[in-house]
Amino acid sequence: MYDRPGRVLALLVMLKSAARLGRVPKLGEIPEVVVVHVRDQAGLAAGTAPEADSERSEERYRSAVRERLELKHRPGEARAVAKAAMRAAAPVKAHTADLVNVALEEVVRQKERLELPAFSTLDRMAARIPGLGAEPRRHRRAQPAPQGQRAALR
Repeated sequence: MYDRPGRVLALLVMLKSAARLGRVPKLGEIPEVVVVHVRDQAGLAAGTAPEADSERSEERYRSAVRERLELKHRPGEARAVAKAAMRAAAPVKAHTADLVNVALEEVVRQKERLELPAFSTLDRMAARIPGLGAEPRRHRRAQPAPQGQRAALR
């Protein structure tokens, strides 16, 4: 592997990205600016691109990065934790982004260093939380309390 700088670069950009994101992205998901930065810091030639010989090789790289960072790749468990957190927060959070943040915080808080779900997964999950009405979440407004309840709050 060390005879091919593209493989080394692939591992390095996955490691750097996973350390920041809490999940190991596929090579195609890593922005070029990150690749250039890591390549420059590693002292690799300017034309070096991250590479894996096959999807299987890329998955082995991703597994090695998870092992190094002690991330547990249990997507079903991470999604279940995120969904429970979103359901609990839904009555008091008015925006999808708030629910995504609550879910991220809860998955990170787990003792077992679960790999975070992709943002798009969390965003779709938040949009499907039941009991929020047909109105899009970003446009929801709090309704005033009925007159009798307002008096009780004083």
